[in-house]
Amino acid sequence: MKLFRGVAALLLLAGLLWPWPGQAANVNEQLKISGFGIFSWSTTDQDDAIDRVDFHPIYLNFDFHPDEQIRALLEFEYEHLPTVTEDEAEGEITVARGFIEYNANDHVNVQAGKFFLPAGLWAPVHWRLLTPSYDRPIFFENQAYYFPYKQVGLNFFGQHELGDKALAHYSGWWTLGGDNSGTGSDADTKFDNVGGNLDLTFGELVTLGSAYQRINATEDFTRDQNSALFFGRANLFDEKLILSSEYVLSDPQPAFGNTNRYQDVAAVYVGAEYRFRPNWSLYYRYDIGDDMKRNGASAPLEGADLDTRINTATLSWWPFAGTRLSLEAIDYDLPTGEDYRKYMVWVGQLF
Repeated sequence: MKLFRGVAALLLLAGLLWPWPGQAANVNEQLKISGFGIFSWSTTDQDDAIDRVDFHPIYLNFDFHPDEQIRALLEFEYEHLPTVTEDEAEGEITVARGFIEYNANDHVNVQAGKFFLPAGLWAPVHWRLLTPSYDRPIFFENQAYYFPYKQVGLNFFGQHELGDKALAHYSGWWTLGGDNSGTGSDADTKFDNVGGNLDLTFGELVTLGSAYQRINATEDFTRDQNSALFFGRANLFDEKLILSSEYVLSDPQPAFGNTNRYQDVAAVYVGAEYRFRPNWSLYYRYDIGDDMKRNGASAPLEGADLDTRINTATLSWWPFAGTRLSLEAIDYDLPTGEDYRKYMVWVGQLF
């Protein structure tokens, strides 16, 4: 009955959203405004479970191209449905990305500002409306201790054709590290965090790659950390079946007076997406790894049992351009034995 109510509510919402064109607004030839929002209903089979309705996330992008080589982007994210009273309004608005980009040619490009690292498969298209599922892999939900993707600094990237059968994408970054904005703090922040990504795509069928980053401790980020990422994807049967996998490992080490004793962490997922109709898809993903967030741990402390297994299944329908309606079921197998299942129905709209 709960699931039926959730489906009915979101089908109604999808109907209300139907007139949206799902296209960005071109203010003029140089400025484009776009974004998306997701409205969701979820519940679990836990004894104390309650239905949850949320409007999360909401993104708004301002993409400015003064000429063919210069780009400036500012992206805002609004977290969760707001609660407004006479004295306060809950909810959080953050700058998800904000950078200036110079495109010299296909081989040499540079970004300066706050950006998501172009590493792996999930992070470059991490917006939930575009990823195969709403629920995210273990390493992405715990990215601070795995592979922090939000960075402030410089990012150099490009691509190069290797004959007529392979295409190489590469990037290298030099940043402040672990989601450090470098503002509003008297702590010592230095541009001494480095990393890079390299992947090869063969005939648009198979992609293989790896990435690495070194984060050095500061007064705000009190640990040194080496992180490695390995990934692969295969597009089969005219891209009707897409197989993907990412493996991430990291070795956080305390510094700057941090007395915590950490353990190394590792996580991997294997996913398969079947596009059985032009606007329908079925996705399954299996995750296994050290999961702090879903086990209520703030850090991977030495001796903690964080070994978690997750099964995720998502059925998605794009009724028209820009609108997605999905049903999702997630099974969490936790080391504490307090396993549970979560069910979601959500609708997203591009604009």
